[in-house]
Amino acid sequence: MMAPIVKKETEDTIVLVDSTVDRVFVGLFEIAVGSFSALMISSLTFAELNGGLLPLIVMVVSGLFGAYLLLWGLRITLVEETVIIDKRLRNVDIMEESFIKYLKSIKKIPFLDIKNIEVVYDTECEKCDYDSPSTSSWISNSWGVSLITSDEDSVHIYQSRYKSKAETMAEKICKITDVKVTHRTHYTPPDPCP
Repeated sequence: MMAPIVKKETEDTIVLVDSTVDRVFVGLFEIAVGSFSALMISSLTFAELNGGLLPLIVMVVSGLFGAYLLLWGLRITLVEETVIIDKRLRNVDIMEESFIKYLKSIKKIPFLDIKNIEVVYDTECEKCDYDSPSTSSWISNSWGVSLITSDEDSVHIYQSRYKSKAETMAEKICKITDVKVTHRTHYTPPDPCP
């Protein structure tokens, strides 16, 4: 889920929805990159095709990569994800909706299948742990909330740049589902080329 917004919150229900603006901007960016990769690189390689095998391989790979990004960008732009955590129904519903009927899906996770709620601190700081203050730039740190199911599957449902927001959301979900909250730090190495 990309930049979730709390649409509804009561004592026994939480409804999270995607941010439409973020979803559209990210989708359009991926469509632009995919189109560039699929069309420009493939056409430039085709123009340089002098019977060699390497330009043909580069053309096919860049074309496929561009087509993948183009389709993924369309999916991000067209599909809105909603997460409903409801104590009365005793399950978590993850709905993906679009005006195109073939892009709709509903995934139900019963409370009994949820093993724990995990708050993950994703950072580029190798020596940092969950309780340490953030030391790197604000854009490289993020806090996520995931549901860990009984079959060890992780379902990501919330993302924030702030620890307090992620922990608050995890505690609210904990009160509704009666499942314990765990904490974990995930180290992501920084880009070698800034």
